[in-house]
Amino acid sequence: MSSDPCALNLQNVSKVYHIYEAPHHRLLQMIYGYRRRFFREFKALDDISFQVGRGESVGIIGRNGAGKSTLLQIIAGTLSATSGNCQTSGRITALLELGSGFNPEFTGHENVLLNAAILGMSEKEIAAKYDDIVAFADIGNFLEQPVKTYSSGMKMRLAFAVQAFIDPEILIIDEALSVGDGAFQMKCMQRMREMIEQKTTILLVSHSLQTLRSFCSRVVWLDQGRIKMDGDTREVTGRYSEVLFGTAVQKQKEKADPEQNIREAGPSPDFPVINLETASRTETLRRWGSGEAKVTAFSLHDDSGKMSKVYEFGVTLQLNIEAEVIDELPDAFFSMAFAVKNRQGLDIISISTDRLGIFTDPPDTGSKIKVRFTFPLQIAPGDYSLVLAIAYTHEGRRTYMDYVENAWYFSILSDRPRYGIYEPDATAVFLDT
Repeated sequence: MSSDPCALNLQNVSKVYHIYEAPHHRLLQMIYGYRRRFFREFKALDDISFQVGRGESVGIIGRNGAGKSTLLQIIAGTLSATSGNCQTSGRITALLELGSGFNPEFTGHENVLLNAAILGMSEKEIAAKYDDIVAFADIGNFLEQPVKTYSSGMKMRLAFAVQAFIDPEILIIDEALSVGDGAFQMKCMQRMREMIEQKTTILLVSHSLQTLRSFCSRVVWLDQGRIKMDGDTREVTGRYSEVLFGTAVQKQKEKADPEQNIREAGPSPDFPVINLETASRTETLRRWGSGEAKVTAFSLHDDSGKMSKVYEFGVTLQLNIEAEVIDELPDAFFSMAFAVKNRQGLDIISISTDRLGIFTDPPDTGSKIKVRFTFPLQIAPGDYSLVLAIAYTHEGRRTYMDYVENAWYFSILSDRPRYGIYEPDATAVFLDT
């Protein structure tokens, strides 16, 4: 193993592609040379500089097209930089694309031997690691079948097993683990923790901020080919999530500071709210209902009173909802409600005033209704959307007067792994036998 304390050193690395509008422009460029330009330049990477110490685990985040994969390919040596210098120290293994490095006509067994040999392992070293690789991949008799017959999950299993068990000094992973099943992902995470303890340098690209928090002490944020932020994982992922979920408002040149919006829109410090229509969101506001009343404003904030796009697991949140009565309401049970949906659109939390046993008389036309929900945020780390609703129930039938989807987007993060969708407050005690 190399004694160099710096595993990776990037100095002013740029990657420029020539974009031709028509195929024949390439031929014209060859004929004219530098006397005339028939292309436009696209900078995939622009003056990237940072260092990674030996044994450090660094995450890389950014929107699609930010330059993450290009950067990893340059570090792995499969792509040349246009300018700048990339220095690495030690054996590098990379999971950049699913099944990359595999010959589809070879069997899994043959591909294991081939990849290990390409990475510089001797026959003795390969023999010593082979059983561990096979056991970790756990693909059974398919090991003796051509890789072209494998499913995407099987390819990923074998690829990760090969890369993780040949003692790399730098391991690069580009979102490859997302195709695996839950059990295998957990096994990969455990193996990565073991590698971190063994001082393996890890570069991890992932859209899961919680995964980055679990493994990385530092995160580099790329934006349009440049480093936007480089620092502590918690700080960078928090800021990235806020900007990511506030993109729509930034494009519309609206204010992107939720706390400022609360101060401006909330006439009462005891009931701060922001305007529903102008709140920052990445998806279009969707609403439907019978129309007798509508939600006009809301706020979702923690104990500090700050409305955010990122909340820590376990904090207590307050949700303020304000609605306006437009037409006369029927003589029925009136209620206000909210739901928190995950990425798949499933209701993870669904609460209404009537189910809590809280009732009020139907308000008059033109009046405003205010309600405050308080609840602990004890659901799995991830990305969520907020639903707001106002309804009435007559003869057992619920009618939504206003049902608002995509009211707010936010992330939940945790400093340690969480398992399951919901983690309740619970106690346990060992009993004498």
